[in-house]
Amino acid sequence: MASPLFIVLSAATAFFFFPTLPVQTAPRSPISEELRGIYTRYSRYLDTQWDGNGWSYAVPSQHYQEIDRTSHNNLRLQATLASFYRFRSDATAETKIRRALENAILELPASQSNSVMISGTRTSTRSFHDMIGLYLLLRVLEQHPGILPPDKKSQALKNIKTIFPWALYGNDTENRAFLGAAYATAILENPLLTFTPQERKDYTELIRQKITVGLKSVDDQYLYHEGVEHKFSLHYHLVSADMLWYVGKTLGEPRYLDIATRMVQNVHNRYPLGNLHAELTERPNGVGLQLVLLRAVGEKILGAKDWGQYWLQERNGRGFTDPATPDRLVWQDAADKTFNDDYSLANMAELFWPMINE
Repeated sequence: MASPLFIVLSAATAFFFFPTLPVQTAPRSPISEELRGIYTRYSRYLDTQWDGNGWSYAVPSQHYQEIDRTSHNNLRLQATLASFYRFRSDATAETKIRRALENAILELPASQSNSVMISGTRTSTRSFHDMIGLYLLLRVLEQHPGILPPDKKSQALKNIKTIFPWALYGNDTENRAFLGAAYATAILENPLLTFTPQERKDYTELIRQKITVGLKSVDDQYLYHEGVEHKFSLHYHLVSADMLWYVGKTLGEPRYLDIATRMVQNVHNRYPLGNLHAELTERPNGVGLQLVLLRAVGEKILGAKDWGQYWLQERNGRGFTDPATPDRLVWQDAADKTFNDDYSLANMAELFWPMINE
């Protein structure tokens, strides 16, 4: 694959998310530098949503109905929203990151159970949400190594490792199984944790089982369908394809790589450059920067030398488009016109950051 030549951009260039901006003509993608600006700009908005324990967020789209929510006591959301503070080192930012970490991985594990007995069988209470959160917590701890004192950091890592297998046992299906498998794979490779050879073997087998479950939602034309009506979702098709590719690349599994490549080839064929849209597709009924990033990653998976152009062109007019709160990172539902926090951009960006920076 061609290595992208990144253009150094100031964080101030984050204002580019408006329809009037002309398409850049750079030969390679400056995605990582643009993400830096996006993170910091959104974190400034999140400052206004902080209540001392977590951040307020909203995804009111008809398919999600997350209204007046808070990240407090939510492992995934605390870790996700803290991730947007990655490039800030001011005292107020560090205070928020520290409090979010303490709540997510020190307080919550003491009050939550990882499993319950159902009909005599020990059953996991964890899911792909927890797996994403655990991975992002590790990323935050890597990026801010002194954010917790040594004793708390040691306990945090212990709690992550305790929750991890229960998240793998979680009953995830469809794209959620692919997500759980990909973030589990990333956790296994994270340098902050150590696993015995037997643990690696056992956990890898559980990851493969999740992939088997996820593949039940991919038909013989390499299209992803979900729900009882087996509807096509462009967003979750790309989520599934990119996650499957990540696992296949990390585990050295040619079959996963082949299926993932065929899945992203379908997107390439159906949606030419500059024509990414959510029409005739199931949830979500809109395109945000998360989807644009997943699309660009898909083009890189295909080996496209101009894969960065899929970001440069298709991110225009998306992102910071809520006129009431211009620093809020959103995607807009084309059906009900609601603005929805695009917080999962950080989930995808953190997972693929090394690939973006190759």
